[in-house]
Amino acid sequence: MNYEMARNLAWERTAHWDLLAPRTTETLREAVTISAEAYDQARRATAAARERVPELFGEFEALLVPAAPGEAPARLDMTGDPLFNRTWTLLHLPCVTVPAGRGPAGLPIGIQLVGRLGDDARLLAIARFAEQALGAGA
Repeated sequence: MNYEMARNLAWERTAHWDLLAPRTTETLREAVTISAEAYDQARRATAAARERVPELFGEFEALLVPAAPGEAPARLDMTGDPLFNRTWTLLHLPCVTVPAGRGPAGLPIGIQLVGRLGDDARLLAIARFAEQALGAGA
């Protein structure tokens, strides 16, 4: 992801470095050091992982996984850590976060549901069911 980010933001990186957020510049500094060989190896590993996704789901229509490493951030200038979403995005799987309560600081906590490739509509129906069951949709 970072390898592609560095290339997709090449213009911004060279023309407007000083306007980028500190977190973005930190990621870009590291990303430009990733070799094409490492990127190609990661792409091959990703393709192999995508082939095995049906095994991961087994007989289930969705997976229930953490949405984030904690409750929502108190700041409004960021949405939180995307760590728990990256794998599903890499595998091209649909995922949705459903409110599931509040954390110690009173900020929202979510659960993430992941669906099978191309099964977005079913995943949204499952998410609606989960939202109702958790009472978070009221």
